[in-house]
Amino acid sequence: MNMAYNNNIAFYKLFSFADTSDKILMFFGTIGAIGNGLCLVLLAVLFGDLVDSFGLNQTSHVLQAVSKVCH
Repeated sequence: MNMAYNNNIAFYKLFSFADTSDKILMFFGTIGAIGNGLCLVLLAVLFGDLVDSFGLNQTSHVLQAVSKVCH
């Protein structure tokens, strides 16, 4: 038996069915998603600074070892 129901509603009406606890959970979920995105960007910036710090010290043994491997 193939019963296909087409009970589509508009996206903005989806939130009209939310009660107070749903709205609170959506708020904290949004804050968590923003925090997760910011942490990813912060990690990229900090890792970039870490990699740059290897090149700033020309007398570093690490830089000499990396140069040997790269050439």
